[in-house]
Amino acid sequence: MVEELRELTTVDRDSLDADRVNVASAAHTAWAHVDTGGAALQVPENAIILADIDYLLHVFENLFRNAIEHGRPDEAEAMLGDGGGLTVTVGPLEGGGFFVEDDGVGIPENERDAVLDHGYTTTDEGTGLGMSIVRTIADAHEWTVSVTESDAGGARFEFRNVDRPGE
Repeated sequence: MVEELRELTTVDRDSLDADRVNVASAAHTAWAHVDTGGAALQVPENAIILADIDYLLHVFENLFRNAIEHGRPDEAEAMLGDGGGLTVTVGPLEGGGFFVEDDGVGIPENERDAVLDHGYTTTDEGTGLGMSIVRTIADAHEWTVSVTESDAGGARFEFRNVDRPGE
């Protein structure tokens, strides 16, 4: 929790070291840092963006953990790290940017805006910091992040205004 607080309070535009980042490679690296159990990662397309790789890894890790912990209706199974056959997909958005989505139970529409707020949690064990760190890192990059529903009914996080090399 202390590490999450430190990250949350120190991320700003001046602390970024933005460079060319291979999104697929970053997603696979972050996936390897998370206990994903039986969940699967799909990255069907690749993109190169300008981002701080360390902070992008934090974004992916927090989103992946969130999907694993909350993506299936049987939270006890998810908490055991089984992943419940969940699939998480990372891909490019038309017009630029990228998304992270899962095929889980999704986030109720009336809670989507709150998910990224500091302190929002649905469990007694949660810190309410993981998703607010995602928003803080997106803000530092000057990206917009929105929460919506994936085609499969799961959670979908869309990151727009993401710079690409040569733009």
